[in-house]
Amino acid sequence: MARAHSKVRQGEETAGTLVDIGMRLFSTHGFHGVSAEQIVESAGLSRGALYHHFGGKLGLFEAVFVECEREIASRIEAAARRKQVSVDQLVAGSIAFLDACADSALRRIVIDDAPSVLGWSKWREIDAAHGLALLRGAVERLRHEGKIEPYSVDALTYLLSGAMNELAMWVAESKAPQTDLRAAKRSIEATILAIAR
Repeated sequence: MARAHSKVRQGEETAGTLVDIGMRLFSTHGFHGVSAEQIVESAGLSRGALYHHFGGKLGLFEAVFVECEREIASRIEAAARRKQVSVDQLVAGSIAFLDACADSALRRIVIDDAPSVLGWSKWREIDAAHGLALLRGAVERLRHEGKIEPYSVDALTYLLSGAMNELAMWVAESKAPQTDLRAAKRSIEATILAIAR
């Protein structure tokens, strides 16, 4: 029994090491700039370990993307918790999302590479379990509190999500990212405040 637990723990540690190394390499060099050999050499592991845990470089990238989505969701939740009013929570969470996407390491993986590497459907599926779920919860709270018109919760969630994703991509491609990030934050705040009453 102890040996089985030890093997499970060792497997989790190996997978964690690969995700950590993948995060560092993918955020620095991009998906296409990293080889499977670089990953296993940097991790001090065999190629077999990468294939056993993730099925290869693509599977590892997906696991890294999921970790990035969790990190972004954590930042959103932390920012929202610092506010007392639900509208302010939505604004703070939205701004935290834009700030997270402006973080060069997260941006490279989440904005630059993930949609093309994983495909739009897979990207949306993973996002739906993290950031989109938080956004939907915030919109549902506003609706429940009577602070927004009786719009479709789903439609409004996707509208705000699409706007924020496009703003994040716009800032990522900007020649003046700090200036445009400030403009993006002001725009999403104005949009939310225009919808909420």
